[in-house]
Amino acid sequence: MARKPRFHCSGAFYHVMLRGNNGQQIFFSDGDRSRLCLLIQQGTERFGYSVSGFCFMRNHIHLVLRMGEKHISHAIQHLALRYSVYINRKEKRDGHLFQGRFKAILVDDHDYLLELIRYVHLNPVRANLVNQPEDYFWSGHRSYLGLENLVWINQDYVLKKFDSHEMTARSRYIDFIRQGISQKMPDHDFNYGSHEGRFLGTDEFVQTIFSQGVHQNATPAYSLEELLEKVCKRLEISMTVLCSPRKQRVSTKARGLAALLVKDSSHLTLKAFADFVAQDVSALSKLADRTQLKSKSDHALQATIESLKNELTASNVKCHA
Repeated sequence: MARKPRFHCSGAFYHVMLRGNNGQQIFFSDGDRSRLCLLIQQGTERFGYSVSGFCFMRNHIHLVLRMGEKHISHAIQHLALRYSVYINRKEKRDGHLFQGRFKAILVDDHDYLLELIRYVHLNPVRANLVNQPEDYFWSGHRSYLGLENLVWINQDYVLKKFDSHEMTARSRYIDFIRQGISQKMPDHDFNYGSHEGRFLGTDEFVQTIFSQGVHQNATPAYSLEELLEKVCKRLEISMTVLCSPRKQRVSTKARGLAALLVKDSSHLTLKAFADFVAQDVSALSKLADRTQLKSKSDHALQATIESLKNELTASNVKCHA
């Protein structure tokens, strides 16, 4: 069955969830969580999104994001892949760290955003890890209380929903969170069973999204990370192998194929690819040229290149808010 397309709305809020493959843990130390914080901060700068809430659990991640112009798929794929490569290298492991495709729910900020923030920040309490949310170090709640200073957390929009005065807003936010501790989680709000599991909002909100004009992108909108994922899948290797500094035949072939696809694209750069795999730009350019030359006499390689190009240029759905 074909995957449902992502809806991208500039300025909209999303509830993003990344889960460990087969329920496995994704953090092995506090250093790993700190590394993810750094990657998120870099992601806010590169992709122009802001983070209104988060929680890092043992085997899954919650993020409440407000997206800019760049597509949410590009941002989260980049984050997931960079963290996966880091963990695989550090733990000397291989394979997928995260389970399948990440989940991204478009949120009606007028009716559901505050409940979502509370749900995310109370995860550790409801999992019986702590009694009070401020006792859990790895969530956005402590930043809202002023106990942590994370430059990539943007509290302003959420706090202003409580009051225009900062001190009053914080006090009302704290009361709102505390009320949630004794309340049963609103399952009907967060099981995402309605609206095809892609929206958290009223019927009117969903109708508004569609009425704004959902259409097919006229140009390819795939990211570098999506390109690399497809190359790895086609060659049946992991991202760790592709990024390996050792000159293995399979990793060299993968990098040559990826470099050629990057050079042939209209929106990706070899510089970004080189930075991702820690390789020299000129070396990757020469590798791409050798791959292209080889494809002229290697019909199987030529077919692989054309097939990947067709997959990558498949349309993505984008919504303009």
